[in-house]
Amino acid sequence: MINEKIKIICCILILGIILLCWGIQLPYTKAWETGALEIFAQNHLRYGFALTRAVPVVNLIDGTPNYYRSHPPLVPILIALSFKMFGIHEWSARLVPIIFSLLELLFFYLLIEFISGKRTALFSSIVMIFLPMFNYYGRIVNYESVTLGITVAFLYFFFKFVYTQKKMYLVFLLSVALLGMMSDWPFLLIFPALLPVILYKRSSFKIYLTLILLAFIIPVGIILYFNRVTEVPALIQFYSFLSRCQYKNILSDGGFYQVLTKRLILNFTPIGCLFLLVWFFMVLRKKLIRNEKINLVATILLIFGFSLVCIAPQAAYIHVWALQYLAPAIALITALVMLQLKKQLRLFCFSVFVIFSLLYFAKLHLVRFDGCYEAAKLLPAVVSPKHILYTNAISPINFYSSLESHYFSVGVKQDGVPEDFIQNKSPAYVCFIMYAHEPSFDHSKLTEILFRKRYKIIYNQKGIELWSCYNNSSN
Repeated sequence: MINEKIKIICCILILGIILLCWGIQLPYTKAWETGALEIFAQNHLRYGFALTRAVPVVNLIDGTPNYYRSHPPLVPILIALSFKMFGIHEWSARLVPIIFSLLELLFFYLLIEFISGKRTALFSSIVMIFLPMFNYYGRIVNYESVTLGITVAFLYFFFKFVYTQKKMYLVFLLSVALLGMMSDWPFLLIFPALLPVILYKRSSFKIYLTLILLAFIIPVGIILYFNRVTEVPALIQFYSFLSRCQYKNILSDGGFYQVLTKRLILNFTPIGCLFLLVWFFMVLRKKLIRNEKINLVATILLIFGFSLVCIAPQAAYIHVWALQYLAPAIALITALVMLQLKKQLRLFCFSVFVIFSLLYFAKLHLVRFDGCYEAAKLLPAVVSPKHILYTNAISPINFYSSLESHYFSVGVKQDGVPEDFIQNKSPAYVCFIMYAHEPSFDHSKLTEILFRKRYKIIYNQKGIELWSCYNNSSN
C-alpha cells in the first residue's frame, strides 16, 4: 500500500518536473521576467548579509543600501542560497519556484487523499499539473510560487492536526506557518479562509486562535525589523501595501473585469471556469458528492484564492500571476465535477482540457521579447566593470550586466534624471531607457543632457524602444 502510494506520488512529481522545467535554461525574454528578485539575491551575495541584514537591497547609493520593503525577506534569501550553491544562472533562479511548486503538488495530493481518498487526489493532481497557471507561472521567479507551496503544506498539516490531534503535526504546522509569513503577505489570507473549518469542527477553535495570534506577532515583527534596518516608519510600509488596494479606480473600470475574465479562461482553461460555475450550482443544490469535508477544503482554497483579488485588485490587474493562488481550488473543483460525469463524457472533457492547456502552455513559451536580453549582450563591447548602469526600472539588463545599478525612479531630481548623472560626478555611465512613452519620465530632458555631455547613443537594431548610451570620453 505504501509502495503504491510512493509510486503514484513519484509519477505525479515526474510529470510536474517535465512541464515546470521546460526551457529552464532559457534567458529572460518575457515582459514579466524583470530579474528583480535575482538582483536582490545577487546583492545579498555581492554586499554580504552583514550589510544587507537579510533585507532585499535594490542597490547602494553612496555606499548606503537602498532597501526594498514591499515584501518579506525569505524568497530573495532562498534565491541567493541557490546562486551560492549552483552559480548565478537563469536555471538556478528558477529552481527555487520550481521546488516550491513541486512541494505544492505533493502536499496538494496528500491533503486531498487524506480528506477524500486516492482517486480524487490523483485526478485533482493531474488537473493541477496541466493548468497553465501552474505549469508555466509556477516556474517564473516570483513570490507567489513559494508562498503557495508553503500555504498548501500548511493546510495539510492543519487538517492532519485537527483530525488526529498528534503533536508532531502541530510542530510542523507552526513551523510552516512561520515560513509562510516570511515568504509573502498573501499567506495571511489563509487564516480568514479557515473560518468555515471553525464552524464545521468546533474543536479546532483553540489552535485557530493560536494561529491568529501568531499571524499578528510575526508580521508585526517583520515590519518592525524592516523599520529598524531601513529607518523607514512602519506606517509608510503599510501605505505601500494600501496602494495595491485602489478599489474605486479599479473596480469601476470595466476593463478590469474584462482582463480578469480573459486571464481566468486562458490560464485555467474554459473547462476549468465552466466547472467552477457548475460546482457552485451543484453545491447550492446539494447534488455534488456526499463527502462534506472535500467541499469544505474546496471552499477554503477558493476563498483563499479570490481573497487577493478582492483585497488588492490592482495587484491582480497588473500581475497575471496574482491569480496563481486560485490554482489549487480550480484544480480540485474541476476534478470533483469531472468525477461526477459519465466515463465517456469525462474522457471528452478531460481531453479538451488537456489540449487547450498544452496549446496555451506552448504559446506562453513561444512569446518572446528579446529587447532587454539583446541589449545586455551589447554591454561587454562598450563597458568596463567601473561603469555604472542607469535604468528607469529594474530589468534583466541589470541582472545580466553585473554592474552597479542606479535607477531613475530612486532619489531623482530635474524631471527624473539623477543629480550625479547630470553633474557627471561618477567616472562613467551606461544608460538604458525602456518604455519610452512612460508618462512619468521626461525623456526630452534626458536627451538634452545626453547630447550636451557628448554621450554616444546606440539604437537597438530591432527597432524596439530601448536606448543604450555610454560616456564616449571614458572608452
